[in-house]
Amino acid sequence: MRRLSAFDALGRGLANVRGNLELVAVVAGGSILVVAVVLATMIPWLGFDAADISSWLAARGEGAEIGDLAALARRVFEVFSDLGAFLLALILGLTAGSLVVSWYLGGVLGVLVAGDAQAPGGPGRRALLFRTWSWRFFVGESNRLTWRVLLYYSLFLTLTSIAMLVLVLLVVAASLVATKSGVAAGLALGCGGSLPLLFVFFALVLALSMGQGDLVRAESGVAAAFRAGFGVVGRRLGAAIGIFAVVFLASIALGIFQAVLTFVLGLALAARPFLSMTVQVVIFLLQLLAGGWLNLVLYAAFIALLRSERALEAAPAA
Repeated sequence: MRRLSAFDALGRGLANVRGNLELVAVVAGGSILVVAVVLATMIPWLGFDAADISSWLAARGEGAEIGDLAALARRVFEVFSDLGAFLLALILGLTAGSLVVSWYLGGVLGVLVAGDAQAPGGPGRRALLFRTWSWRFFVGESNRLTWRVLLYYSLFLTLTSIAMLVLVLLVVAASLVATKSGVAAGLALGCGGSLPLLFVFFALVLALSMGQGDLVRAESGVAAAFRAGFGVVGRRLGAAIGIFAVVFLASIALGIFQAVLTFVLGLALAARPFLSMTVQVVIFLLQLLAGGWLNLVLYAAFIALLRSERALEAAPAA
């Protein structure tokens, strides 16, 4: 069995997504649902105004009665209670949104991994060979993997946040050095330290993205998927970067096309606001579907690369 190149993995990823096109609608619908869930928790607080006390104090200068200290303290308590409730609602909304993402992403990964496992090995295959979609199978995989995906993405966010915090601290340190020892010393520290950190951050994102394809295995888990992702990226860093670069450039091209199309149609339909708004909504939905399709191709290509590497590891022992 020969290794898959980046383009071979992309070819398998494209075929896998074509064979399971229902996932594009699932990802787009899931994205809309997550936004709706988070916003729904904030609707009761859209009229929240924490500036009431400031306006009351300003009114005092105009001779208005504020009341005794007990009334003012009661109002302060009400404002901070509203603020605390708003923050609690936001946390609950984000938690619910994370659960929704983890649920449908578990099903997406389950279908894509099953599709790659079902198709014969090699670079290019017909899409129907990857066809594993069914609503029953998708829901079963979603229910099985929800908590595993949630824990994995919690680790993902924690590690990437730590890496970004270290990068920010380095920039602050470089600024302090620049004020005391000169701009050249600050630039040397900032550039010399940030470049390796950026590389580590990028490799971390690649490895964690790669490892999510291993979560589907029944005997896997967060730690096992974490190790699998780093193992593949460590051996196939060039291929991982190549896959990511192709999808990233395609995303940029899609964004530019969508922006230009929106601008041109906005000018052409300026005199017809209702039609213009309708066209903007249609463009947004199409862009959401196209973006979801690109994300699925990235997932499927990483899954193909990871599974091919694991097969090569197991081959000598077979």
